[in-house]
Amino acid sequence: MTKVKPYPTAQNLSADTIAECTEGLSKLAYGELWNVVVPRMQPLNKEDFGSPGEYYGADPLVDYWDLLTEQAQRDINEALENQAREWLREDAQLD
Repeated sequence: MTKVKPYPTAQNLSADTIAECTEGLSKLAYGELWNVVVPRMQPLNKEDFGSPGEYYGADPLVDYWDLLTEQAQRDINEALENQAREWLREDAQLD
């Protein structure tokens, strides 16, 4: 079986953030994020963090990556990559 490496963004964002903020995420990936990963995440208190970015990245998806099916991993990577490309296109248009 091929090991699917997580897209770099998965190192900085939690599963619930990826599920709710990533456009084009498949139903399979969305379901696995909420039903498999989120219940196993650490409970966090926003007040313990200096910024929203620190909070949303404190319990990153990569810590739970192996809980996901290979198809969900591929779907998440594809959606994260597509979103990153879209952001780059938007940034290029602003220049």
